[in-house]
Amino acid sequence: MTRWAALAVALALAASAEAQDSRIEGTVADAETAEPVAGASVLATAGGWRGGRATGADGRFVLDGVPTGRVALRVTAVGYAPLDTALVVAGPTTLALRLRPATTTATEVVVQARRSATATRADAPVLLVPQAVSVLPAGVLDAQAARDLPDALRNVPGVSMRGVGEPGALPVLRGFRTDQTGGGVRRNGVEVPYLADGLRANVARVEVLRGPASVLYGRLEPGGVVNVITEVPQLRRHAEVAASGGTLGGGRLAVDVGGPVGAAATRLNASAEREAWGRGEAVRSALFVAPAARWRPSGRWVLDFDAEAVASETTIDPGLAALGTDTDALDDTPRDRFFGEPTAVHRWRSVGVFGTSAWAAAPRADVRSTVSLARYDLGRDALDLDSLVTVGAPAVARSLRREGLGFTYLKGATFADLRLETGPVAHTVTVGAEAIRAWAQADGTAPLPATAGGLRFGLVDPVALDAPRPTGLNADEVDYLDATVRGLDAGVFVQDRATVRLGRATVHAVAAARLSHVRFGATIRALADTPDAPAGIGERSAQVTAVTPSAGLVVEPRPGLALYVSSGTSFNPIVERVDRNGEPFRPTRGVQVEGGAKLDARWLAASAAAFWIRKDDALTVGPGGFSDQTGRQRSRGVEVEARAQGAGLVGLATYTLLDAEVIEDDNVPAGTPLAYAPRHAASAWVEARRGALAVRGGVWAQGARTGSLGSTLVLPAEAVVDVGAEVAVRRGVVVRVDVRNALDARGYTGGLTRRGRPGEPLLVAWLTPPREIRLGVTARW
Repeated sequence: MTRWAALAVALALAASAEAQDSRIEGTVADAETAEPVAGASVLATAGGWRGGRATGADGRFVLDGVPTGRVALRVTAVGYAPLDTALVVAGPTTLALRLRPATTTATEVVVQARRSATATRADAPVLLVPQAVSVLPAGVLDAQAARDLPDALRNVPGVSMRGVGEPGALPVLRGFRTDQTGGGVRRNGVEVPYLADGLRANVARVEVLRGPASVLYGRLEPGGVVNVITEVPQLRRHAEVAASGGTLGGGRLAVDVGGPVGAAATRLNASAEREAWGRGEAVRSALFVAPAARWRPSGRWVLDFDAEAVASETTIDPGLAALGTDTDALDDTPRDRFFGEPTAVHRWRSVGVFGTSAWAAAPRADVRSTVSLARYDLGRDALDLDSLVTVGAPAVARSLRREGLGFTYLKGATFADLRLETGPVAHTVTVGAEAIRAWAQADGTAPLPATAGGLRFGLVDPVALDAPRPTGLNADEVDYLDATVRGLDAGVFVQDRATVRLGRATVHAVAAARLSHVRFGATIRALADTPDAPAGIGERSAQVTAVTPSAGLVVEPRPGLALYVSSGTSFNPIVERVDRNGEPFRPTRGVQVEGGAKLDARWLAASAAAFWIRKDDALTVGPGGFSDQTGRQRSRGVEVEARAQGAGLVGLATYTLLDAEVIEDDNVPAGTPLAYAPRHAASAWVEARRGALAVRGGVWAQGARTGSLGSTLVLPAEAVVDVGAEVAVRRGVVVRVDVRNALDARGYTGGLTRRGRPGEPLLVAWLTPPREIRLGVTARW
């Protein structure tokens, strides 16, 4: 009874305090063009109280529960100088705030991103999300000369990468590998086939939500989701040209121009690049273009239109091969020993159009709708190193499968936010519905030569183990696969974020649920048994309906400090594979419990999270190379992240302690570590700026990890060091130098074992790029 009485008194005090509070509302606009600034962060502080809100599409914001008296305001937005002001609040107050564009000289890198759109499906402060979330702004990615998603994600705790010699290196989040076609990597919240991983010229930031996110996005693995957010057009005229070249033979040219065209704001990003990584004739080339426009039919309604087109071609690297029991044998093998063919390539073409409508229906209600249509085409000459040829001089047997994949995605979504109060409790309710219709086509051809042992599927000429040379890929080929897949993924979502002040503390409760329905059908003709389908002509179909709830609690004992606890679930239907009888698998399912703390001070942001995840119905490879659904896996660990900024210094630091293993499986012993899940990983990066000069450097380290589940090959611990500097030689012109892998450390992004000699398997692994010096110049006006 005493506890209930105390709670009643606390709620009464909170309601009394609410009655004395007031409101600040207003708009944030560009000081030069008067264009509303969407997504600006408005932070208010008064004594021990602190509140914040991001501006909507019309530049408007509303801060409720503001104490009367003196209030300090800080307004920040990407591309603008911060605005600090103060006022005395005696009642409801309306403001018209103006931000001045940042100067075009060498600009300070901003590492503290205080808001995220990925973590709640509605813009929210990172501090108040009851789950681990990391936001990497474009300034950090540019300062680190990041070229692809692995470069970006090495700054995120709990994330490692699996790279096997071609685009589409897979993120491994908290020990669980993302699904290449299941939405684990997204563009502005829209799922894309993750089969090419370059960071395009229009990237504004990369957001990573760690832990189950099916309540937000539907079908996903339990490790989390990666969301790439693109730049938006501006009415302010601007232009930027950046060019760079490196000692390995790569180079890049990127253009970013924009400004008003009539009543619309426009932007055009384009790039051309060529990359090499010191592996024989292996290179990557890519062309990219992305036009965008923003139009405001009224002060409360914003329409965004953008498109992207990509064309890339990459030489497939089948890996470095050596005989041995550990990577010491690989370490003794020359880096440039190339077992592939210059004509075996990964070809990627994609084009997509995207439209978004943001309507501020009322000061307390927003509606967002998106529609997109995209086509993705992949042509892949899958050249693999299969085994050791033991007759005659040691040689490596190889196989070839030419695969063609085409995806068409049509998606629509609508989400609405409603802000209201029930007594002393403030609510932000988000409801939404979305659906994606997908069509996919797949075909495959392969050689089928006659040998002394009969016909050999995919066999091509071997190459010498010690001195491989290209042999050409001119063998006759036969069609072995033809498939058509149709799918629908739809869901409805509801979420309530409730906030109440209890004395000096503020409590935020989040509850959400999603109802998802996934169905697909496929027609498959296969000449030979593969892990994807048994031989023959077959039809397969399946449908899954799932409810994925989540809940979280955040307590702010004082402004800028938050303690949280949450739980969430995941599910992921398995579309690409069937069992050895041709039957579809059940969806994998995951559950997580997480707790942690977050700090958001003016010059320092930090977070620490502890988590436990279990994944049920996991697939593992059984006899004959087919998958069996008998697995249960567990991941637990601690992640720490810190970002500091001030006095000309900025820095990032992370640490991860991870224990991810099999706990039950028919094919893999319990206790087997999950692949690409190092027990320890850490990173630190810092930039010092004085006047026109900036110097920077960082180290990214990870411990030993296995190359595949149950593999005897352990990839050793490694650390990569990068350094760089830049100087503004004149207004708007910056010259820079970057040294990637400055110590020329030899590491591995992936590895596996193949049949070799008795007691001496054939090891196949993929190398991290060697040291490279890159020079660049950027001109802005």
